[in-house]
Amino acid sequence: MCIESPADAQTTETERFVSDIQARVAHLRQRSATLPKEFVTAVAIMNGVQTRLSSLNYAILNQQGKPTPSTTEECLALQAGICGNHIAAFLTVAEQLELRARPVEFYIAGTSPAKNSSHISVEVYYNQRWHLFDVTWGTYYLLQNNVASIDQ
Repeated sequence: MCIESPADAQTTETERFVSDIQARVAHLRQRSATLPKEFVTAVAIMNGVQTRLSSLNYAILNQQGKPTPSTTEECLALQAGICGNHIAAFLTVAEQLELRARPVEFYIAGTSPAKNSSHISVEVYYNQRWHLFDVTWGTYYLLQNNVASIDQ
């Protein structure tokens, strides 16, 4: 039987999540000392968000007519979220870790206007420029001639 101390009971899901990410960053920094700290931090946050916030859980809540989470704290508690929630959680942690990041909204063009869809990702600033990360898909994009690509 696990008994929470009063201090543990007052710790929020977000605070626990930030602590977990800090530990991941420290571990990755030891193993990847040559990579920019900001890149390692962004990857750790992105992986943490993917681990905790399930799009499937969000869809199940929605299909069952249950309230879907709207804050980072609710997303972490319910382990559910979609792209906007993923970015909100990423930005919450980034702010705590003093990582310069901003949201980037865009449309993915379909074969017809009805098949267009919106999406949101995040950019992280390091090495004197912005770098695009898609937290939902766990992808870092290279920017060449103003076109984002996963190809090298």
